[in-house]
Amino acid sequence: MTHTPGPWTASEPSELDGKCSVYANGPIAYLGDNGAGIENVQANANLMAAAPELLAALENAQKWLAKMVADESHLGAVMPNHCVQTLEQVHSAINKAKGVRT
Repeated sequence: MTHTPGPWTASEPSELDGKCSVYANGPIAYLGDNGAGIENVQANANLMAAAPELLAALENAQKWLAKMVADESHLGAVMPNHCVQTLEQVHSAINKAKGVRT
């Protein structure tokens, strides 16, 4: 499964209905007010529009964290637990973004 390549852009809330859209070469998603207000709609649209860049950054972080953990293990040193936990969180987020069920 692949996603629409970035960059994605979030629109400003519509004056008509307060909805925002996220688009690349066309619409990807329309977001409405879930009762939390128009600022929330805009924040959600901005977060969605950042998704391709966030995924790319996480994939890069995963590569380097995995290398650090492997290198430290290879040298016989103990990798701090938070680095291993962070690698697991990154892996989980990437899987969620790609629709991989674990």
